[in-house]
Amino acid sequence: MENINNLSSSDEIQQKENTFYIAVILFGAVIVIILNVITIFLFINYAKDENWEITSENTNVVTNEIIDHLDTSISSGQYEAVIQMILDTGLDEAAGADYLQKAIDELYLQCVNEASALAADNDYDTALAMIDGRIQYFADIADRTGYVRDKHEYDLGEQRNQMAQTYVEYLYQTAQECSNNGDENGMLAAFDQLSLFAPPEEVEKKKVELYTNLVLVIITNMSASGEGANVIAHYIDSNLRNTENNCRLIEFREYYDDIYQKQIGNSRMMETDIRVSDAGYILPDSNIRVLSYDDIRISEYELYFALFEIYARHDRTFGKKRLL
Repeated sequence: MENINNLSSSDEIQQKENTFYIAVILFGAVIVIILNVITIFLFINYAKDENWEITSENTNVVTNEIIDHLDTSISSGQYEAVIQMILDTGLDEAAGADYLQKAIDELYLQCVNEASALAADNDYDTALAMIDGRIQYFADIADRTGYVRDKHEYDLGEQRNQMAQTYVEYLYQTAQECSNNGDENGMLAAFDQLSLFAPPEEVEKKKVELYTNLVLVIITNMSASGEGANVIAHYIDSNLRNTENNCRLIEFREYYDDIYQKQIGNSRMMETDIRVSDAGYILPDSNIRVLSYDDIRISEYELYFALFEIYARHDRTFGKKRLL
């Protein structure tokens, strides 16, 4: 019995020792795991710090290389290359703003000087196109970088307006010279350009004035060269619309038409003769219908009295003995 009790007590002691050993092993395993986690965490953070330092160092090297290229390009006057390099590399405001503005300032001065030189040679179309191109170019740069100071937009706009006004004056002068020289195509080309820059009403009014002058110049030249009266009259007739039926040209048309009619043997009334109808009127239907162009194909002398005839038929009285 005593032996059995001793054996049982020995087993209990052995079980307790085993339990203790297991607990120690598990505790040690936990400690190892914790130490490994801490080691990994520290390694990752260390690696990140090292990588940041390397990246930062590389970035500084790249930025310095870009700055060196920008300095070289600025010195050699390659301003558009400077701007393109900044846009391509995405250089930030701190590093790129001064270089970008310097390049834009220089391109602005180039544009002003070149456009002024073109205008001095009367090449206003190219000069204005150059200014428009630069305004758009600078606006695009401002949109893409987000930090450039677009301080030249107003100045270029003002210069463009002043140049356009000078161009308008030049075109009017050109149109006048073409009109005086009988150059219809040159005059119309000038007015085509004027329509792009000057108010439409102003252009149309001047066009009528210079077209009238042009026709007078041409019929004078035609008469001096011995052109037939019928040809001159036809030319005037075909251009009356362009002159808004200028009265002076109508008189010339009647004058040359009279000459032609006499040449072909048609009897025409004397200038101071007045032809009346059986009812005693120059224009018998003038009080009841709208007159046509054919109705008034009479002499200027007759037209003068026909006008007062219409007034008289509407109860207008006159004091001039000549009319009475």
